[in-house]
Amino acid sequence: MNPRTEDVFFAVAAVAVAPRALGGLWLRGWAGPRRDAVLELLELFLQSANQPKPLRLAHHTEAEQLHDGFDLTSTLQTGKPAVRTGLASRAHGGLLQLSMAERASRSLQSQLAVLLDEQGFGLVACDESLPDEAGLMTALTDRLGLGLDLRNEEGLWSIEERLTGDELAGHFVQMIPKAAKRWQAVAVSEEALKSLTLAAGQLGLHSMRPVLQSLHAAKIVAALQGHTNVEDEDLGLSVRLCLLPRATRLPGQTGQDVNDEADDQADDQTVSSDDSQIEDEPDTRAEPPHSVEQAESAESHEPVDEQQDAPMPDAS
Repeated sequence: MNPRTEDVFFAVAAVAVAPRALGGLWLRGWAGPRRDAVLELLELFLQSANQPKPLRLAHHTEAEQLHDGFDLTSTLQTGKPAVRTGLASRAHGGLLQLSMAERASRSLQSQLAVLLDEQGFGLVACDESLPDEAGLMTALTDRLGLGLDLRNEEGLWSIEERLTGDELAGHFVQMIPKAAKRWQAVAVSEEALKSLTLAAGQLGLHSMRPVLQSLHAAKIVAALQGHTNVEDEDLGLSVRLCLLPRATRLPGQTGQDVNDEADDQADDQTVSSDDSQIEDEPDTRAEPPHSVEQAESAESHEPVDEQQDAPMPDAS
């Protein structure tokens, strides 16, 4: 099987094992047989993990529907005060699936970013934006630990294939329940953690959040393969699935290259400061942590408020 297709299986299996720890999946690609195959595979893997199907969320959903609140319609019909259970509460511990995520209002994306930190659910964001379009807000994609890009079809399965019928799918169905119980006990060395931190820095990611997400992914991938320690292949896979999809530059790219790209995009696009509820997150370069506990502590103190989207290369 092609490595890109294997990566799809690992990403979908990982989010089924620990949707809350990973934050969810940024699924870029247009509606069609391939994306349907990925979402069908996700439902199969969630079932094997004893998780419910994702709760679907339309892009035009009002942000207030995410929260618990007063249900005026039911109150008027019954004559008694009624409370509406918000979508975030209904998805607690599981997944929300946002269709046409690139068209969601900035208010909805902002609230999802906040609630992903607070409510304990994961999000599958189906992003149909073109490579040269802005797509989702960075504040949201920063919280989605895994990323898959189906827009480049090279190396992917044929559109006639159903991933759920593949032999590898059957293997993961057997491994997912075991991995869900074991992944947190998988050992990771300080050298591995340092490698992930340095890789994130080389890709222009200076927040500790993607480092911690890639650490979780490496442990989950290791558990899915029956490893008791995170190995080099687990680290490599976590970099491809967690860090590359959100990279703002490639290794070896100079700061001037990054500035030139930013200037080019600024000429093409004007973003109103009144258009968002989330402010810019300071670009601070973190020192590599020396332990898993130190990484988790740094991530837990990161600010929620973030704003502007940075240009991202396609993850292939």
